[in-house]
Amino acid sequence: QDAGAAALLDQGPEGQLRRKLLGALRKYTAIYTRWKAPIQNKIDILNASGAADVTFALYDNRSLIGVDYYNMASGKSRRGDAEVRDSEYLLAEMLGVHADLLVDKRGFPLSESAAKRMHQKRTSINQLLATLTVLQAETSEVTDAEEALARPDAAG
Repeated sequence: QDAGAAALLDQGPEGQLRRKLLGALRKYTAIYTRWKAPIQNKIDILNASGAADVTFALYDNRSLIGVDYYNMASGKSRRGDAEVRDSEYLLAEMLGVHADLLVDKRGFPLSESAAKRMHQKRTSINQLLATLTVLQAETSEVTDAEEALARPDAAG
């Protein structure tokens, strides 16, 4: 046996502590692995929109989601609302926990085919992406008035 294996097999307090720490590390690594892809998915969505800072707001009306969009490159910001099927489901989808909402009336997970159909009925990612694209364009375009102010001869 090598020293590492012997240290793990040690039945004393140090060996128990090592095994406990490795168990905790295994647990938290599994949690990280489960959340890494959904978080990366959200980052990819926001990066595709060119967003420097995006904040979402939930309303009582779940068919709308508020979007505060700030474009750091231009210094402009816009506020808009995206019409969506279910704003709570959309946020769960961006966080990668939407599968937890695909349940029957008793709270049991749907079959794979039923979950796919329910997801298609509830997803609104494309509507959100369209709104983010519009907000990106609105915050990155230079208006004629801004262009005129930027010209050196406009100061005179």
